[in-house]
Amino acid sequence: NTVIRYVVPTTASKANIQLFDSNGRQVGDYPLPIIGEGEITLSANHLPAGTYIYKLIVDGVSADSKKLVLVK
Repeated sequence: NTVIRYVVPTTASKANIQLFDSNGRQVGDYPLPIIGEGEITLSANHLPAGTYIYKLIVDGVSADSKKLVLVK
């Protein structure tokens, strides 16, 4: 498991985190239940080891992205 902390502006109406593999394929989409500061826990049990990119999407616009390296 990994914990991703985020901050979504209080003026936003919805937000989610999208997870992409190294080939650019989306492998996950996680709606964020809290606007403002929050965190989600991602289970990596179903994912192979590798490098991933996760993006914070706020009201349909990419707000930030980070790299995630999964080692098993």
